[in-house]
Amino acid sequence: MILKALVDYYNRNAKSLPTQGRQMKQIGFIINIDKDGNFDHIEDARDGDSAPEHSVCAEVPRTSGIAANLLYDKAEYVLGYTAKDGGNGRALKMYEAFKAKVDKLHDNLPNNESLTAVFKFYQREPSENLQKATSDQCWPQVEKSLDKKYSYFSFRVAGDYEIVAEKDELIDAIQEGSESSNIGIDLVTGVKDKIVRITGATPIAGSQAKAKIVSFQLNQGLDSYGKTQCANAPIGEKSEFAFRTALAHLTAKDSHNKFTLCDRTYLFWGTGTPESRKTEDCFYSLFGFDEKKEEEDSTPDLVLNTFKAIYTGNLKTGDSDNDMFHILGLLPNIGRVSVCHWSEVPLKDFCKHIAAHIEGIMIFDSRRQMRIREAGIYGIAKAIKGQNNLPPNMMDNIAASIFSGTQYPHTLLMTAIGKARATAHENSGKGEIGQILAGILKAYLNRLNSSQIKK
Repeated sequence: MILKALVDYYNRNAKSLPTQGRQMKQIGFIINIDKDGNFDHIEDARDGDSAPEHSVCAEVPRTSGIAANLLYDKAEYVLGYTAKDGGNGRALKMYEAFKAKVDKLHDNLPNNESLTAVFKFYQREPSENLQKATSDQCWPQVEKSLDKKYSYFSFRVAGDYEIVAEKDELIDAIQEGSESSNIGIDLVTGVKDKIVRITGATPIAGSQAKAKIVSFQLNQGLDSYGKTQCANAPIGEKSEFAFRTALAHLTAKDSHNKFTLCDRTYLFWGTGTPESRKTEDCFYSLFGFDEKKEEEDSTPDLVLNTFKAIYTGNLKTGDSDNDMFHILGLLPNIGRVSVCHWSEVPLKDFCKHIAAHIEGIMIFDSRRQMRIREAGIYGIAKAIKGQNNLPPNMMDNIAASIFSGTQYPHTLLMTAIGKARATAHENSGKGEIGQILAGILKAYLNRLNSSQIKK
């Protein structure tokens, strides 16, 4: 269900996402060459802790083996260099794999000027290309950043604006030339497609760069008879590309469809209707967090009224009765991405639960008006201890109770009472415990005694 929901998300937003076989990739370093393949200089394209994104051929899935991308990759592949062995051994094999891919593509497109320039670059001795690159004035800064997300290399030919890796004719040529006899039923969509052997990386914050949400460990006794890797649960190429692209879009740095709790990353999305988009915006206002914009935070009224309007049907511009809202919680693991939460509920029910939470925690005070994020998980954590000082499971349980409208965890009450006692003592016995803390206690007790709690 998770992969199907992600594939559906990609299909609904296909016009604004990379097309099949492509992906947006940060390319931090560009090797400038002339039309004869002669090295000129390395261009540092970085901007702070990121680099410009380019629409390139989708990254090849990797495990521990060697597999080169099309006309862009890490320094080991493009130059045969790694700080660990100075370019010998495994790095040289990576270089040869990258060169072989260039040679094969050049055989199919011998008249392409940009590709021919790169082809000529690789006709030189590997040591010659590596020596020129490492002698470039930019190299000391490059070497310090080889483990970064943006530390990919590509080429630009003199007189050209585009980098070689993003040229349409080259990407289309390699896709047309790819063939596979491994045709089967894609379990995500139920249609015939080329079945992938392994899936590509789907990293999240805190995970390894090669971490995946779908993977099968080799030789661990968990395979079906005669099956290995993704043959255990066949996934087609189209579905694999779609769910990876959807995850990359939802987890992007500037995405408003995610929030983090401790080391967990939560993604949320609707079905694309106007109501679901409003829900996404309001949900981000409640659960998203940016310390720099905390002072610009809105009051709960607008957000609460939006949730209530969708639940009651006052805000209806489409078939909202069939709208669903999805929340996916992901946890970084060694080499993998684990699922720690998954919910798929009708949009109206979800809005009902969120509205009930906001109403339950709000405390009206003429001296100070609450901000919307104070009613969210960050406001709760900050009021009782701070999210970094709370057990991750407690944060998960608080979030799950808000999403589903069920009882708040008992640990929330105990922690809030302890904080209230300490705060009252700090206030010289006046008994003042603060607006948010009082709201937490009120919400817990009211929900505990409510007859609407799910059994």
